[in-house]
Amino acid sequence: SSGINAEYGVTLNDFAKLHPVQANTLRQLMAYNEPDFEDTMCLTFSVMRDFFGEVEEIDIVPNGREKSVTLDNRAEYVKAYVDYYLNNVVEAQYEAFAHGFLYVAG
Repeated sequence: SSGINAEYGVTLNDFAKLHPVQANTLRQLMAYNEPDFEDTMCLTFSVMRDFFGEVEEIDIVPNGREKSVTLDNRAEYVKAYVDYYLNNVVEAQYEAFAHGFLYVAG
């Protein structure tokens, strides 16, 4: 990915400054080492987002809904999750702000 993680070395600690509850959940995910990980976590490489009252499932990697999070790939999930929120969500919010600002100021 050529996003903020790659360019600026953003970490889970950086993410925690913006989203402390989500970051804590990701830390707990990384700390859980039991063999029932998949059955307990029931996660895929996707997130649920609320768009004006309509909940959508968004893949954070290609075909993410089809890819289960496992003990072996959970670090990849955390990286993809942080990347998604810091690049896609923040970028979309910034673009909406910039568009509105330029409309008013321009």
